[in-house]
Amino acid sequence: MKNQTLMQAREGKLNPLEAVRLLDAEIGGITAVTWNPGAGNYRITNHEVIVPLPMRNSDKREQERLQEVATLAYWMAQQNRSIRPGEVHIAKGLSSKHYADSFRNYQAELLAKYN
Repeated sequence: MKNQTLMQAREGKLNPLEAVRLLDAEIGGITAVTWNPGAGNYRITNHEVIVPLPMRNSDKREQERLQEVATLAYWMAQQNRSIRPGEVHIAKGLSSKHYADSFRNYQAELLAKYN
């Protein structure tokens, strides 16, 4: 189910926020996200279950959808009171670690768009 949820989000059949909420329920609570294109790490976890984001053979639009899923999964990890919600590095100037203010603004835009 987990991979199916992420594939539906990647294909645009589920919006990213719906996918994150479903995945959160499926794995018992999202606690961390890693989105680091430089290192090739793309995953969502609850510190017991690791769910890789399906990047293989994805086009640019599908990658953007998964990037939105990762951003909202980071938000969900924070909602779940995770002490270490991971790191999401999207672009220069947009990162949960180095550019937290711009990242929070981006999260807010996505939440407004999909809520």
